[in-house]
This record gives sequence, C-alpha cells and structure tokens, in this order.
Amino acid sequence: MMMTKREIRRRIKLYKELIKFCQRAKINECKKAINIWYWKQKVENLSALLSDKNNNKKSA
Repeated sequence: MMMTKREIRRRIKLYKELIKFCQRAKINECKKAINIWYWKQKVENLSALLSDKNNNKKSA
C-alpha cells in the first residue's frame, strides 16, 4: 500500500497520541509496556519510510 507523505505524517501523529494514551491508561504495567513498544515500533517504521521518500525525491 503506497501512502503519501501527508498520510504517513498523520499516522505518525495518531500513533504518538496512542502512546500518550497508553502511558496514562490504568492497565497492567506489562500490557502497558507492550502497547507502548508496539506503537513506538510503528512510529519508527513510518519515520524511516518518510525519510526514504524524502531521500528519493532529493536524488531524482
């Protein structure tokens, strides 16, 4: 699935909000840690994709 830069940025913003929500949530600490780790991985993957798109544009 190809995403535009705008879609990627929106997803990153959403995932960061989910991380904040997980940090405030009153759930088991283990589940909280797993959820936060999961969303941070998603943010890292999308950030890498976004930087690849920027690098491809500069080299073209």
